[in-house]
Amino acid sequence: MPKKILSVDDSKTVRLIVRKAMKPYDMIVCEAQNGEEGLAVARAEKPDLILLDVTMPVMDGVEMLTRLKADPELKQIPVMMLTAEAGRENILKIAKIGVRDYIVKPFTEQVLVEKLSRIMTLTPAAAAGAAAPAAGGAPTGRTVFIVEDKPAIVQAVTETVKNSAWTWKHFTTSAEAFQAAEKTPPAAVVVSLSLPEGAAIDLLRSFRGRPALAATPFVGLAVKTASEDIQRAQESGFAGVSSKPIDAADLEAKLRRALKLEGVFRAAELTKDHMLVRISEEMTSAQLDVAMAQVMEKVTEAADSGLGLAVFDLTAVKTFTVEILKFLISATRKCEDLGMRCVLLGTSELAAAARTFDESKDWTFHAKLESAMATA
Repeated sequence: MPKKILSVDDSKTVRLIVRKAMKPYDMIVCEAQNGEEGLAVARAEKPDLILLDVTMPVMDGVEMLTRLKADPELKQIPVMMLTAEAGRENILKIAKIGVRDYIVKPFTEQVLVEKLSRIMTLTPAAAAGAAAPAAGGAPTGRTVFIVEDKPAIVQAVTETVKNSAWTWKHFTTSAEAFQAAEKTPPAAVVVSLSLPEGAAIDLLRSFRGRPALAATPFVGLAVKTASEDIQRAQESGFAGVSSKPIDAADLEAKLRRALKLEGVFRAAELTKDHMLVRISEEMTSAQLDVAMAQVMEKVTEAADSGLGLAVFDLTAVKTFTVEILKFLISATRKCEDLGMRCVLLGTSELAAAARTFDESKDWTFHAKLESAMATA
Protein backbone atom coordinates (compact mmCIF):
# COMPACT_ATOMS: atom_id res chain seq x y z
CA MET A 1 0.00 0.00 0.00
CA PRO A 2 1.47 3.38 -0.96
CA LYS A 3 2.28 5.86 1.77
CA LYS A 4 0.87 9.38 1.87
CA ILE A 5 2.59 12.74 2.20
CA LEU A 6 0.63 15.94 2.77
CA SER A 7 2.29 19.02 1.26
CA VAL A 8 0.93 22.20 2.86
CA ASP A 9 2.31 25.28 1.11
CA ASP A 10 0.87 28.37 -0.60
CA SER A 11 3.58 28.10 -3.27
CA LYS A 12 2.62 26.06 -6.34
CA THR A 13 6.31 25.77 -7.20
CA VAL A 14 7.14 24.11 -3.89
CA ARG A 15 4.23 21.70 -4.20
CA LEU A 16 5.40 20.84 -7.73
CA ILE A 17 8.92 20.10 -6.44
CA VAL A 18 7.43 17.76 -3.83
CA ARG A 19 5.34 15.94 -6.45
CA LYS A 20 8.30 15.52 -8.79
CA ALA A 21 10.59 14.34 -5.99
CA MET A 22 8.07 11.68 -4.93
CA LYS A 23 7.23 10.48 -8.44
CA PRO A 24 9.81 7.63 -8.44
CA TYR A 25 8.38 6.28 -5.18
CA ASP A 26 5.26 4.41 -4.15
CA MET A 27 3.78 7.55 -2.66
CA ILE A 28 0.52 9.51 -2.77
CA VAL A 29 1.03 13.26 -2.46
CA CYS A 30 -1.90 15.24 -1.04
CA GLU A 31 -1.86 19.04 -1.17
CA ALA A 32 -3.23 22.07 0.67
CA GLN A 33 -2.62 25.81 0.17
CA ASN A 34 -2.81 26.88 3.83
CA GLY A 35 -3.03 25.56 7.36
CA GLU A 36 -6.81 25.50 7.43
CA GLU A 37 -7.00 23.35 4.30
CA GLY A 38 -4.08 21.30 5.62
CA LEU A 39 -5.94 20.35 8.79
CA ALA A 40 -8.98 19.29 6.78
CA VAL A 41 -6.91 17.16 4.42
CA ALA A 42 -4.93 15.66 7.33
CA ARG A 43 -8.14 14.58 9.07
CA ALA A 44 -9.53 13.07 5.86
CA GLU A 45 -6.40 11.36 4.55
CA LYS A 46 -4.36 10.54 7.71
CA PRO A 47 -0.99 11.03 5.92
CA ASP A 48 2.19 9.28 7.01
CA LEU A 49 4.08 12.59 7.03
CA ILE A 50 3.29 16.30 6.65
CA LEU A 51 5.50 18.84 4.87
CA LEU A 52 4.43 22.14 6.40
CA ASP A 53 5.36 25.66 5.31
CA VAL A 54 5.84 28.22 8.09
CA THR A 55 4.50 31.36 6.37
CA MET A 56 1.06 31.01 4.75
CA PRO A 57 -2.17 33.03 4.51
CA VAL A 58 -5.38 32.16 6.39
CA MET A 59 -3.56 29.91 8.87
CA ASP A 60 0.22 29.72 9.12
CA GLY A 61 2.32 26.64 9.78
CA VAL A 62 2.86 27.32 13.48
CA GLU A 63 -0.85 27.43 14.21
CA MET A 64 -1.54 24.34 12.12
CA LEU A 65 1.25 22.47 13.91
CA THR A 66 -0.17 23.49 17.28
CA ARG A 67 -3.62 22.22 16.32
CA LEU A 68 -2.18 19.00 14.92
CA LYS A 69 -0.44 18.22 18.20
CA ALA A 70 -3.63 18.96 20.13
CA ASP A 71 -5.65 16.47 18.07
CA PRO A 72 -5.43 12.89 19.47
CA GLU A 73 -5.93 11.39 15.99
CA LEU A 74 -3.27 13.53 14.29
CA LYS A 75 -0.63 14.27 16.91
CA GLN A 76 1.52 11.23 16.06
CA ILE A 77 1.98 12.23 12.39
CA PRO A 78 5.60 13.37 11.87
CA VAL A 79 5.94 16.94 10.60
CA MET A 80 8.78 18.46 8.58
CA MET A 81 8.75 22.25 8.38
CA LEU A 82 9.69 24.32 5.31
CA THR A 83 11.16 27.73 6.03
CA ALA A 84 13.20 30.58 4.60
CA GLU A 85 16.77 31.05 5.84
CA ALA A 86 15.61 33.75 8.25
CA GLY A 87 13.10 31.36 9.74
CA ARG A 88 15.54 28.92 11.32
CA GLU A 89 15.13 30.52 14.73
CA ASN A 90 11.38 30.08 14.43
CA ILE A 91 11.90 26.37 13.79
CA LEU A 92 13.99 26.04 16.92
CA LYS A 93 11.30 27.80 18.93
CA ILE A 94 8.52 25.51 17.74
CA ALA A 95 10.62 22.33 17.89
CA LYS A 96 9.19 21.70 21.35
CA ILE A 97 5.73 21.43 19.79
CA GLY A 98 6.88 18.42 17.80
CA VAL A 99 8.83 19.04 14.57
CA ARG A 100 10.89 16.08 13.31
CA ASP A 101 13.07 18.12 10.94
CA TYR A 102 13.09 21.20 8.69
CA ILE A 103 14.21 22.22 5.21
CA VAL A 104 15.43 25.67 4.26
CA LYS A 105 14.02 27.16 1.05
CA PRO A 106 14.96 27.01 -1.74
CA PHE A 107 15.73 23.28 -1.79
CA THR A 108 16.28 20.59 -4.41
CA GLU A 109 14.43 17.34 -4.97
CA GLN A 110 17.53 15.42 -3.88
CA VAL A 111 17.67 17.27 -0.55
CA LEU A 112 13.99 16.55 0.05
CA VAL A 113 14.43 12.83 -0.68
CA GLU A 114 17.44 12.64 1.61
CA LYS A 115 15.59 14.37 4.46
CA LEU A 116 12.46 12.27 4.08
CA SER A 117 14.45 9.02 3.96
CA ARG A 118 15.63 9.74 7.49
CA ILE A 119 12.05 9.66 8.73
CA MET A 120 10.27 7.14 6.54
CA THR A 121 11.03 4.34 4.08
CA LEU A 122 10.75 5.48 0.46
CA THR A 123 9.70 2.46 -1.57
CA PRO A 124 10.28 2.57 -5.35
CA ALA A 125 7.07 2.84 -7.35
CA ALA A 126 5.60 -0.50 -8.39
CA ALA A 127 5.38 0.73 -11.98
CA ALA A 128 9.12 1.19 -12.09
CA GLY A 129 9.66 -2.40 -11.01
CA ALA A 130 7.14 -3.71 -13.51
CA ALA A 131 8.71 -2.03 -16.49
CA ALA A 132 12.30 -3.02 -17.16
CA PRO A 133 15.26 -3.84 -14.93
CA ALA A 134 17.11 -0.81 -13.67
CA ALA A 135 20.26 0.15 -15.50
CA GLY A 136 22.30 -0.86 -12.49
CA GLY A 137 20.94 -4.40 -12.53
CA ALA A 138 17.97 -6.15 -10.95
CA PRO A 139 17.99 -7.21 -7.30
CA THR A 140 19.60 -10.57 -6.74
CA GLY A 141 16.88 -11.55 -4.28
CA ARG A 142 18.96 -14.03 -2.29
CA THR A 143 22.16 -12.03 -1.84
CA VAL A 144 22.67 -10.32 1.51
CA PHE A 145 25.42 -7.78 2.02
CA ILE A 146 27.29 -7.90 5.31
CA VAL A 147 29.27 -4.76 6.13
CA GLU A 148 31.70 -5.35 8.99
CA ASP A 149 35.31 -4.29 9.54
CA LYS A 150 36.16 -7.05 12.02
CA PRO A 151 37.10 -10.35 10.25
CA ALA A 152 36.22 -12.45 13.30
CA ILE A 153 32.63 -11.14 13.28
CA VAL A 154 32.31 -11.77 9.55
CA GLN A 155 33.52 -15.32 10.01
CA ALA A 156 31.09 -15.85 12.88
CA VAL A 157 28.16 -14.56 10.83
CA THR A 158 28.91 -16.51 7.67
CA GLU A 159 29.63 -19.67 9.67
CA THR A 160 26.44 -19.54 11.73
CA VAL A 161 24.21 -18.83 8.74
CA LYS A 162 25.97 -20.93 6.11
CA ASN A 163 22.93 -23.20 5.80
CA SER A 164 20.47 -20.32 5.30
CA ALA A 165 18.66 -19.49 2.06
CA TRP A 166 20.93 -16.54 1.28
CA THR A 167 24.26 -15.93 -0.37
CA TRP A 168 26.45 -13.63 1.70
CA LYS A 169 28.73 -10.96 0.27
CA HIS A 170 31.19 -9.25 2.61
CA PHE A 171 32.37 -5.63 2.52
CA THR A 172 34.78 -3.95 4.92
CA THR A 173 33.50 -0.41 4.39
CA SER A 174 30.11 1.15 3.74
CA ALA A 175 31.50 2.88 0.62
CA GLU A 176 32.40 -0.47 -0.94
CA ALA A 177 28.95 -1.87 -0.15
CA PHE A 178 27.12 1.13 -1.63
CA GLN A 179 29.21 1.04 -4.80
CA ALA A 180 28.42 -2.66 -5.26
CA ALA A 181 24.73 -2.13 -4.51
CA GLU A 182 24.41 0.46 -7.27
CA LYS A 183 25.53 -2.24 -9.72
CA THR A 184 23.61 -5.17 -8.21
CA PRO A 185 21.06 -4.35 -5.47
CA PRO A 186 21.01 -6.86 -2.60
CA ALA A 187 17.97 -8.38 -0.94
CA ALA A 188 19.06 -6.96 2.43
CA VAL A 189 22.00 -5.41 4.23
CA VAL A 190 23.44 -6.57 7.55
CA VAL A 191 25.76 -3.89 8.90
CA SER A 192 27.74 -3.40 12.10
CA LEU A 193 26.55 -0.41 14.12
CA SER A 194 30.07 -0.02 15.47
CA LEU A 195 31.51 1.14 12.14
CA PRO A 196 33.35 4.43 12.67
CA GLU A 197 31.71 7.87 12.35
CA GLY A 198 28.14 6.58 12.11
CA ALA A 199 28.84 4.85 8.80
CA ALA A 200 26.04 2.29 9.26
CA ILE A 201 23.29 4.92 9.47
CA ASP A 202 24.89 6.97 6.69
CA LEU A 203 24.79 3.85 4.50
CA LEU A 204 21.08 3.41 5.21
CA ARG A 205 20.43 7.03 4.22
CA SER A 206 22.41 6.60 1.02
CA PHE A 207 20.26 3.60 0.09
CA ARG A 208 17.05 5.52 0.86
CA GLY A 209 18.16 8.27 -1.49
CA ARG A 210 18.31 5.90 -4.50
CA PRO A 211 14.97 4.71 -6.00
CA ALA A 212 16.43 1.30 -6.93
CA LEU A 213 17.74 0.75 -3.38
CA ALA A 214 15.25 2.64 -1.24
CA ALA A 215 13.24 -0.40 -0.13
CA THR A 216 16.27 -2.50 0.88
CA PRO A 217 15.81 -3.60 4.52
CA PHE A 218 18.68 -3.09 6.97
CA VAL A 219 19.53 -5.26 9.99
CA GLY A 220 22.14 -4.02 12.43
CA LEU A 221 24.75 -5.91 14.43
CA ALA A 222 25.60 -4.60 17.90
CA VAL A 223 26.57 -5.74 21.38
CA LYS A 224 23.65 -5.67 23.80
CA THR A 225 25.23 -2.89 25.83
CA ALA A 226 25.38 -0.49 22.87
CA SER A 227 21.94 0.89 23.72
CA GLU A 228 22.50 4.31 22.14
CA ASP A 229 23.65 2.80 18.84
CA ILE A 230 20.66 0.44 18.82
CA GLN A 231 18.21 3.26 19.54
CA ARG A 232 19.65 5.47 16.78
CA ALA A 233 19.43 2.58 14.32
CA GLN A 234 15.81 1.89 15.17
CA GLU A 235 14.90 5.56 14.89
CA SER A 236 16.68 5.78 11.53
CA GLY A 237 14.66 2.95 10.00
CA PHE A 238 16.57 -0.29 10.65
CA ALA A 239 14.22 -3.28 10.44
CA GLY A 240 15.96 -4.94 13.39
CA VAL A 241 19.16 -5.30 15.36
CA SER A 242 20.80 -8.66 16.13
CA SER A 243 23.08 -8.95 19.12
CA LYS A 244 26.74 -9.94 19.14
CA PRO A 245 27.89 -12.66 19.65
CA ILE A 246 25.84 -13.80 16.69
CA ASP A 247 22.87 -16.09 17.23
CA ALA A 248 22.04 -17.76 13.90
CA ALA A 249 18.34 -18.27 14.67
CA ASP A 250 17.91 -14.67 15.83
CA LEU A 251 19.69 -13.18 12.82
CA GLU A 252 17.79 -15.33 10.33
CA ALA A 253 14.47 -14.54 12.04
CA LYS A 254 15.15 -10.81 11.83
CA LEU A 255 16.11 -11.11 8.16
CA ARG A 256 12.93 -13.04 7.40
CA ARG A 257 10.81 -10.41 9.16
CA ALA A 258 12.66 -7.61 7.37
CA LEU A 259 12.10 -9.28 4.00
CA LYS A 260 8.49 -10.16 4.87
CA LEU A 261 9.10 -13.83 4.12
CA GLU A 262 6.84 -15.37 6.74
CA GLY A 263 4.07 -15.89 4.20
CA VAL A 264 6.09 -18.01 1.78
CA PHE A 265 7.25 -20.87 3.98
CA ARG A 266 4.82 -23.24 2.19
CA ALA A 267 4.69 -21.73 -1.29
CA ALA A 268 5.56 -25.14 -2.76
CA GLU A 269 4.23 -28.43 -1.44
CA LEU A 270 3.54 -31.95 -2.64
CA THR A 271 0.10 -33.57 -2.74
CA LYS A 272 -0.64 -37.17 -3.65
CA ASP A 273 -1.30 -36.16 -7.27
CA HIS A 274 0.95 -33.20 -8.05
CA MET A 275 3.29 -30.48 -6.86
CA LEU A 276 1.35 -27.34 -5.90
CA VAL A 277 2.92 -23.87 -6.01
CA ARG A 278 0.88 -20.95 -4.66
CA ILE A 279 1.68 -17.36 -5.63
CA SER A 280 -0.11 -14.41 -4.02
CA GLU A 281 -0.58 -10.79 -5.06
CA GLU A 282 1.45 -9.43 -2.15
CA MET A 283 4.61 -11.44 -2.76
CA THR A 284 7.68 -9.25 -3.20
CA SER A 285 10.70 -10.03 -5.38
CA ALA A 286 12.51 -11.38 -2.32
CA GLN A 287 9.55 -13.61 -1.47
CA LEU A 288 9.41 -14.90 -5.03
CA ASP A 289 13.09 -15.81 -4.75
CA VAL A 290 12.38 -17.81 -1.60
CA ALA A 291 9.44 -19.47 -3.36
CA MET A 292 11.76 -20.33 -6.24
CA ALA A 293 14.21 -21.96 -3.83
CA GLN A 294 11.33 -24.07 -2.51
CA VAL A 295 10.30 -25.06 -6.04
CA MET A 296 13.84 -26.14 -6.86
CA GLU A 297 13.87 -28.29 -3.76
CA LYS A 298 10.39 -29.76 -4.15
CA VAL A 299 10.52 -30.44 -7.89
CA THR A 300 13.37 -32.89 -7.44
CA GLU A 301 11.47 -34.58 -4.62
CA ALA A 302 8.33 -34.68 -6.78
CA ALA A 303 10.15 -36.22 -9.73
CA ASP A 304 11.78 -38.82 -7.49
CA SER A 305 8.33 -39.66 -6.09
CA GLY A 306 6.94 -40.27 -9.56
CA LEU A 307 4.73 -37.15 -9.71
CA GLY A 308 4.39 -35.89 -13.25
CA LEU A 309 2.37 -32.69 -12.77
CA ALA A 310 3.14 -29.24 -11.37
CA VAL A 311 0.25 -26.85 -10.68
CA PHE A 312 0.99 -23.13 -10.33
CA ASP A 313 -1.91 -21.44 -8.54
CA LEU A 314 -2.08 -17.72 -9.33
CA THR A 315 -5.80 -17.23 -8.66
CA ALA A 316 -4.96 -14.72 -5.92
CA VAL A 317 -2.82 -12.62 -8.29
CA LYS A 318 -4.42 -9.58 -9.94
CA THR A 319 -1.35 -7.93 -11.48
CA PHE A 320 0.87 -9.87 -13.85
CA THR A 321 4.30 -8.33 -13.25
CA VAL A 322 7.70 -8.90 -14.81
CA GLU A 323 8.83 -10.51 -11.55
CA ILE A 324 6.02 -13.10 -11.73
CA LEU A 325 6.76 -13.69 -15.41
CA LYS A 326 10.43 -14.40 -14.67
CA PHE A 327 9.48 -16.66 -11.77
CA LEU A 328 7.10 -18.74 -13.90
CA ILE A 329 9.56 -19.05 -16.79
CA SER A 330 12.32 -20.35 -14.50
CA ALA A 331 10.07 -22.58 -12.40
CA THR A 332 8.19 -24.21 -15.28
CA ARG A 333 11.42 -24.73 -17.20
CA LYS A 334 12.91 -26.59 -14.23
CA CYS A 335 9.80 -28.76 -13.95
CA GLU A 336 9.79 -29.57 -17.65
CA ASP A 337 13.50 -30.42 -17.55
CA LEU A 338 12.60 -33.15 -15.04
CA GLY A 339 9.74 -34.44 -17.19
CA MET A 340 6.86 -32.76 -15.32
CA ARG A 341 3.91 -31.14 -17.08
CA CYS A 342 2.90 -27.68 -15.89
CA VAL A 343 -0.56 -26.10 -15.63
CA LEU A 344 -1.44 -22.58 -14.57
CA LEU A 345 -4.44 -21.43 -12.54
CA GLY A 346 -5.55 -17.81 -12.83
CA THR A 347 -8.32 -15.42 -13.74
CA SER A 348 -9.24 -14.38 -17.27
CA GLU A 349 -7.91 -10.91 -16.48
CA LEU A 350 -4.55 -12.38 -15.50
CA ALA A 351 -4.47 -14.42 -18.71
CA ALA A 352 -5.14 -11.28 -20.74
CA ALA A 353 -2.30 -9.46 -18.96
CA ALA A 354 0.05 -12.38 -19.63
CA ARG A 355 -0.71 -12.18 -23.34
CA THR A 356 0.84 -8.70 -23.46
CA PHE A 357 4.29 -10.29 -22.96
CA ASP A 358 5.92 -12.17 -25.84
CA GLU A 359 7.22 -14.88 -23.50
CA SER A 360 3.76 -15.69 -22.11
CA LYS A 361 1.40 -14.75 -24.95
CA ASP A 362 0.56 -18.41 -25.62
CA TRP A 363 0.10 -19.50 -22.01
CA THR A 364 -3.23 -20.97 -20.90
CA PHE A 365 -4.69 -20.18 -17.48
CA HIS A 366 -7.43 -22.35 -16.01
CA ALA A 367 -10.05 -20.97 -13.65
CA LYS A 368 -10.23 -24.13 -11.51
CA LEU A 369 -7.96 -26.99 -10.60
CA GLU A 370 -10.50 -29.53 -11.91
CA SER A 371 -10.35 -28.15 -15.46
CA ALA A 372 -6.58 -27.96 -15.29
CA MET A 373 -6.34 -31.60 -14.17
CA ALA A 374 -8.64 -32.67 -16.99
CA THR A 375 -6.32 -31.22 -19.61
CA ALA A 376 -3.07 -32.31 -17.95
